[in-house]
Amino acid sequence: MTAAAPWGPALASASGVEVRLRTPLPERLEIGAASALFVHGALTARSPIDSVELMLGDQPHPLLAAGMPSPSLASEHGPAAERAIFWGLLPLASAGLRGADAEIGIRAKLAGGAAVRLRLGSLEIEGPAAAAAPAAKPEPRPGPATVAICMATYEPSPELLERQLESLRRQTHADWICLISDDGSSPERLAELERLVGDDPRFVFSAAGRRAGAYENFHRALTMVPPGIPFVALSDQDDEWYPRKLELLLAGLGEAALVFSDMRIVDRDRRVLAETYWTARHHNHANFASLLLGNTVTGAASLFRRELLAEALPLPPRVGNLYHDHWLALVARALGRIEYIDRPLYDYVQHPEAVIGHAGANRGVVGGGMLRRLAALRQRPRGRLRTEWRWIYFSEYCRLRLVTRVLLDRFEPRLGARERRTLRLIERGEGSPLFVAWLAGRQLRRLRRDDTLGSEAGMLRGLAWSRALRLRRAADPLDDADLPPGIVGAQSGQSASVAATER
Repeated sequence: MTAAAPWGPALASASGVEVRLRTPLPERLEIGAASALFVHGALTARSPIDSVELMLGDQPHPLLAAGMPSPSLASEHGPAAERAIFWGLLPLASAGLRGADAEIGIRAKLAGGAAVRLRLGSLEIEGPAAAAAPAAKPEPRPGPATVAICMATYEPSPELLERQLESLRRQTHADWICLISDDGSSPERLAELERLVGDDPRFVFSAAGRRAGAYENFHRALTMVPPGIPFVALSDQDDEWYPRKLELLLAGLGEAALVFSDMRIVDRDRRVLAETYWTARHHNHANFASLLLGNTVTGAASLFRRELLAEALPLPPRVGNLYHDHWLALVARALGRIEYIDRPLYDYVQHPEAVIGHAGANRGVVGGGMLRRLAALRQRPRGRLRTEWRWIYFSEYCRLRLVTRVLLDRFEPRLGARERRTLRLIERGEGSPLFVAWLAGRQLRRLRRDDTLGSEAGMLRGLAWSRALRLRRAADPLDDADLPPGIVGAQSGQSASVAATER
């Protein structure tokens, strides 16, 4: 196991209490719709700490965990830091954010009765960030069936990108524009992209100043959709659409908020790997709880109404395995219906540079059958199992808690009774026997219909890791509560879309 990165100096201190953040707060906080911010750090004190809570302005918010062990921190700062780790979700709603900058802090109540508050940062009240200025082209004049195709690019393969752009040009539904947001590609790849686009007025290109990742790049592409365009589709840079893809998606949308299709799996030489995406599980677009636990609505297979953007943007700050298409699907299903076209409408190209790929998306958080899992367990090095369970806790459970909080804050009065009950049950959290029993009961559904690839069983393992960590007193480096790499989408020095709205 690799050594944890140093924690460094305290962010703030007072009365013998020090706070450090493992996950830096984003530089820019976009205000537009209710959201939540994942906060993770360590709090040390010379005297015992009775309780800890996050603060947004004067509003306290409970943590998901506090007093968790980190041997790496203890080795740097002594015995007082042996059980200092905390993490939690800070809901961002309008009440604490209107009228002035809102301060984010943490408040510790010490054993002697004293309370110490330390400042972590502040939220700047500002409107949604505008996308970088696109290349100068005539303003599109949307019609009643115009589709804005949002494509996110990064170091695209010229060969695969050319195929994809040509497949767009061959669409039988010709009323479209393509909005390309590039995520900091090299000058050589940008020049190739501009060459392939050429002088076709239907393509609008915008390059970001620095790389932010696929999640933020798709968010940026979605913000580029001009007013008045009634439909939006998503596109990867390396697939190949069938000529009738847009035509059939529009026809299949009906009264739904979003429609998606099957896809064929091919390699970069167009050799067919699978005639359908559904080689390992069923699609779960109709079951809200299953969709929460494991997404099957692929962005590049989707088309949705413009109204969905007003509800879904800004995207919540990314935590764990949260992706732009998953969030869009959750909002569409929470507020309406999703339709499915049971035929492939494009080739999903598999290659080493893909962000996830078909195999990765269908591996699940448990993976394989019982015999395969038992065989794999015997081959793992000591401590690997706990490391995997820890990763599941942060990437899956914390992701689930964040989207649950945001869905409730934005849409609770408009949700159906069943959707509201599901979200409220998840809100009870890992300390609720009812929530744990719900996960265990749902796992039995796999005997009849596997639409989450065992996400329930994986999440139960993650909760078992968290429970064991709370109960253990021995300093075991294999139980270090430092956050696994890549869990939080916004890295230090980058912006994040974090939101608050009027209610």
